[in-house]
Amino acid sequence: MDAIKGQYSCSFKTYQLIVIFESFTGNGSGDGDVGSSNDDGTLSNHEKNTIHGLQAWLVGAKEVGHNVTGLSVKMINEWYSNGWYNFLVEGNVVFLFS
Repeated sequence: MDAIKGQYSCSFKTYQLIVIFESFTGNGSGDGDVGSSNDDGTLSNHEKNTIHGLQAWLVGAKEVGHNVTGLSVKMINEWYSNGWYNFLVEGNVVFLFS
């Protein structure tokens, strides 16, 4: 049970970081398409620009004092791509350890 609670706690902290980041950017729908690639496995120019933009937003959020330390573009994309962010937004797990 401690291992599950530890994993949930770590995941919930990541979720909270994404919520802080989303409130800074004003983007509540996420950027789940960041990690898709061309047929040859390389990133398209649009994807490169999106990643660069998100990295700039992360720097901006840190500069104005938002605690998003430990959050990365890769992590944001993973959370949206796997549906974990929406799962927690919908309140599916919060009750387990409250």
